[in-house]
Amino acid sequence: MMNLNCVSARARHQAETDLEECSRKIEDVVRTIEKKESKTEEMERHIREARSHRMNELEQHLRWLEARKARLVDELKAVDSKLSERNLLLQERQQQATK
Repeated sequence: MMNLNCVSARARHQAETDLEECSRKIEDVVRTIEKKESKTEEMERHIREARSHRMNELEQHLRWLEARKARLVDELKAVDSKLSERNLLLQERQQQATK
């Protein structure tokens, strides 16, 4: 009977040891998964921030381009106005010269 109790105690001890080892392995796997999920979330956040930053840069550049276009249009109108005035003066001079 003693041998049977001894074998049973060893088997119980081995089962508990195996169960503890499996439990540690499961905890390790869970921690690994949590770390990977955390890294994934961090990378997704970095990607969102980079996209947002790039979009802000593009919007700012677009506003600069629109302002530059408006300035160039104004400059072109001023040049066009001066050319029209000079053209009228030239026509007047030509008319006076032919008289």
